[in-house]
Amino acid sequence: MRWGQRKVFLGTQALDLASGLTDTTLEIAQVKRAMIKAAKQFYLLADSSKWDQTGFIKVASLEGIDTLISDKNLPAKARIAVERLGVRVVLV
Repeated sequence: MRWGQRKVFLGTQALDLASGLTDTTLEIAQVKRAMIKAAKQFYLLADSSKWDQTGFIKVASLEGIDTLISDKNLPAKARIAVERLGVRVVLV
């Protein structure tokens, strides 16, 4: 599969420091993995309610994210932990 996307913007069912991005179905996780692999830059769109949650299927590690876009309710500990992994965090 060859895609020309340079940037991919994806949501997630859940994310946390230990498990990374997780989802609830294998099919969705596989599609997301393929999109991330094909992209040059990966932007994760995840509101603060997704933090410290886990799904059944791992999609990607947090280190694989280029930019996390979340809301201002993201806990400071979460923001700092993600930034320490080299991920840019944008709060809106």
